[in-house]
Amino acid sequence: MEKEHTYKVFDEELRQLTQAINRMMALADSQLKSSMQALQEHDADLAKRTMERDVKVNELQKVVDGCTLRLLAMRQPFAKDLRQILTAGRMAADIERIADYASNVAGHSLKLGGRKIQKPVELIVRMGTIASEMLNQVYRAYQSADVKEAVAAWRRDREIDELYGEAYEGLSQYIADEPECIDPCLALVHAVRALERIGDHITNLAEQVYFQVTGRVYPEAEDMTDNPSS
Repeated sequence: MEKEHTYKVFDEELRQLTQAINRMMALADSQLKSSMQALQEHDADLAKRTMERDVKVNELQKVVDGCTLRLLAMRQPFAKDLRQILTAGRMAADIERIADYASNVAGHSLKLGGRKIQKPVELIVRMGTIASEMLNQVYRAYQSADVKEAVAAWRRDREIDELYGEAYEGLSQYIADEPECIDPCLALVHAVRALERIGDHITNLAEQVYFQVTGRVYPEAEDMTDNPSS
């Protein structure tokens, strides 16, 4: 009976760990979308609220870290359970960085002033939209243990990289043609770099989901995607 109780407690702790990761991803996505809206609409109040909300993700990371350490120390998990716990800790770190970068984008939007640098901003918003779609793909993959969904999200990072190059080139040209726009353009350069890094962290999340399900490292084990192990 005591053993059965121990199993139930362990399962409940794993469930709480998964819920915390899901909540972190949802908050990070909300941060990302808010930062894009603030940038596109020159909404200073929204940008400031986005930056202030970053603390919620940080608090959840502490919850995940505490739960992970407790499970490893007290339960001595192995195999799939161990992968789930290790993956959660790694994912929490990446999600926290995604939220941080989204907050950075919101902060950089405050430096635009009244300047409306339309085309580069449009490209940056497209980057943010793709990143949000990728993050939601990883969210679904994590919930359903779907490696194909995780791989699909991972592969979309090339779209962000292509837009990154296009936006960076456009902003460089803007600075050359209109030197008086250098300050807002530099703010957008930082925003572009932040979004490129967000894309990288989302690919990390996809890799962690793949590892949790299969026990293999992606993309080295790409040929194994159709045969996930438990």
